[in-house]
Amino acid sequence: MNCLMEDFFGPKGLLKRRFVDFEYRKSQESLASALWQALNEEHGGVLSAEAPTGLGKTFAVLVPALLWAIENKKKILFLTASIPLQEQLFFKDIPQISQMLETDFSFGILKGRKNYVCLRKVENLGLQGFLSFNDEGRSSRKILEWLKETKTGDISEVSLRPDHPAFLSVICPENGCLGHKCPFRNECYVQKLIASSQEWTVVISNYHLYFAYLLGASKPFPVKPDLIICDEAHKISDAARSVSSISVSADDVRHLFESRNLGNLKNNLVLERKHLDIVETVYKECLPDVLDFFGSLQRSIRDGVLITKFDVVSKEKGEQTVAELINLKNALLSAVADIRGAELTSDISGISLEKSNVVVWFDELTSLIKAFQWCLDLDRFPSWAYWKEGTSLVSKPTICSDSIPDALMYSMPDLIVMISATLRVDNSFSYWEKETGITSDLRLVFDSPFPLEKQMEIWVVETGLRVTDCGYDEKNCRIIERLIDENHGRTLVLLSSMRLLRKVGEYLRDENKEYTILVQGDLPRNELLEKFREDVDSVLIGSVSFREGIDVPGNSLSQVIIDRIPFPHPQDPLVQARNAYEGPGAFLNVTLPVAKMYLRQAVGRLIRTANDKGRSIILDGRVLARKDWSIPSSLPKVKYKKITVKDNSVASRDSV
Repeated sequence: MNCLMEDFFGPKGLLKRRFVDFEYRKSQESLASALWQALNEEHGGVLSAEAPTGLGKTFAVLVPALLWAIENKKKILFLTASIPLQEQLFFKDIPQISQMLETDFSFGILKGRKNYVCLRKVENLGLQGFLSFNDEGRSSRKILEWLKETKTGDISEVSLRPDHPAFLSVICPENGCLGHKCPFRNECYVQKLIASSQEWTVVISNYHLYFAYLLGASKPFPVKPDLIICDEAHKISDAARSVSSISVSADDVRHLFESRNLGNLKNNLVLERKHLDIVETVYKECLPDVLDFFGSLQRSIRDGVLITKFDVVSKEKGEQTVAELINLKNALLSAVADIRGAELTSDISGISLEKSNVVVWFDELTSLIKAFQWCLDLDRFPSWAYWKEGTSLVSKPTICSDSIPDALMYSMPDLIVMISATLRVDNSFSYWEKETGITSDLRLVFDSPFPLEKQMEIWVVETGLRVTDCGYDEKNCRIIERLIDENHGRTLVLLSSMRLLRKVGEYLRDENKEYTILVQGDLPRNELLEKFREDVDSVLIGSVSFREGIDVPGNSLSQVIIDRIPFPHPQDPLVQARNAYEGPGAFLNVTLPVAKMYLRQAVGRLIRTANDKGRSIILDGRVLARKDWSIPSSLPKVKYKKITVKDNSVASRDSV
C-alpha cells in the first residue's frame, strides 16, 4: 500500500476532517511516517521513540500499524503498563480510529488471570456454603447471581469493590491452573478469551501479563504477534522485575495446611491406610518447624532490611526445614500417584472436581517448596535482593536486562516499537537500554508540540535544610503553604515520603484554607483526580505514584511542587543490592539516572495542552548547585528561577 501519513495527520488530513478539536502537530506526523516506513522496509528490529506529552502518540502509532496489519493480515500486540490505559484503548482510542478509517477489524483486551472467575473455585464456593465476609453471604450470592448472566467472567462487572475479599475465593489462581485436565475446561472464561484472541487484529494487554507468561511461567504468550507496540516503555524493567519476584510466607503455609484443605485430601480420595499415615506423620513433624522458622524471622529481622545472611535464624535450620518439606512433597506424590485414575503424569482429558482440588493442592505445595528454597538460598546476592515483609520472605532480581530481550523477541515479530515520553537521560537512550537490555535499531526523539519556554518556568527553592535535618518537614510545610496561597490553589504537590505527605495534608487543613485540600488515600485515585479536575481551585497532595498518569489540562493545574530530587531510598533492599552489584559507579550509573527520569516525569505533569501555563517548583537547591549532576539537562529547556529561603522569608529570587 502506497500511503502518506500527511493524508492522515497533515493540516488538511483525515484527522482534521473527522475531529473538531484536532490540532496539527508536525511531530505527530513525523512519528507516524517513521513507523510506516519501518513497517514497510521489512528489516525488523526495534524502533525506540521518545514522544513527549501532547504529541498524540497513540494515534501516531496505531494508524500506520493498523493500515499495515489490515493490508498484510498481521496481528498487533499493544502492551501498556496498566489496566486503565488498556481500557482507554479499548473503549475510546481504537473505536475512534476504526470509525475514522471506516474499516472494521477485531480487537480485545487480555487481562491477567486474577481479573476473571475460576469456575472450579466457584463450584467449591457453592459446595462449602456461602461465605459471609460479615455480610451474611450477600457478596457471595451477588457473585453467583452475576455468573448466571456474564459472558466474560470479568470481575470488574460485579458491583463490589475490586479488593473485596469475596473475590479471593473465586478468581483464577496464578498457579494451580489445571488446563485441559480441569473439569470446567470447556466453560472456562480465560480459555474462551484466549481462543477468541487468536482472531483479533489488535490484542491489548499489559507488561505484567506478558512477562508472567514468558518470565514467570516460562510459557509462550497466548497470541503470536507480528508487531509489538510497547507504550510507556520506561516501565518495562520494573514490570519484568515484579513478575520475576519470588516470595513465601507463614500465611501461605497455614493456608495450605488448614484443616479444610487436608480434609479434601483425605476424604475425597481413596487413599490406602499407609499413605494416610505418611501424610499425617510428615504433616505433624514438618509444620511446627516451618512455622517456628517464620516465627524466628519475625523476632530477629526487621521489615525491609536487606538480608545477606541468616544470623539468629541459622541457615542450617532453614535447610533442615526445607528438607522436611521436600520429604512431605515426596510422600504426597507417592500417595497421590497410587490413586486409581488420577496419576498426575498421565495425559487425561479431565478429572473430577474432588480430584482436581487435590491436584491443585499438590501444585501449590510444589510452588511453595520451590519459593522457600529460593528465598533461603542467599548465594545469588547481589544479582538478587532478599528481605522480609511482614510474615513473608521476598526475593527480587536487581536487574532484568538479561531476560527482557529474549522475552520480547520470543515470537520473532516483524518489528518492536518502544515509545514513551521519558526514555532518555542526559539526552541519551543509554541508561534505558542498559536497564532493559534492549538495543535499538532506530532511535527517534521528538520535541514537544508546545512552546514550553513560553508556557512554563522551573523554580528551584533552596530551603537551607537537608531531608535528615531537624525541622525539615515543618519548613517544607510552610514553604508549600506560601506557594499554594500565592497561586490560589490549583496545585499538584508531589512528595517523596508518606510521612511528609501526611504532615503537609494535616498542616494545610489546620489552616482552614479557602481552597479544597485533597490528599492521597482519602478517596480512590480516580475519584481524587476527578474532584481535582472539577474543583478548579483545589490542591492535590500525592506521593511518588502520582508522578505518572495524571492528566489535568486547563486551569485546575497551574503549579506542580516537588519536595526534592527523587533519589531512591538508600536503605531500600533493592537499591542496596543494586549498589553492591554495580560497585563504586552505582550512583552515577544508576541512582542519578533514576532520579533524573523520575524528576522529569513529575515536572511533565504541568503542561498538557497548548493553552496550559504555570510553574514547576522543586524544593531542592541541588538541582542548580550540583552542576556535576547536570539535572537541568534532563528537564525542559525553559527559564529557571532560583529562590533562597531563610527562616520564614524569601531572601532572594533570581533568574538563572
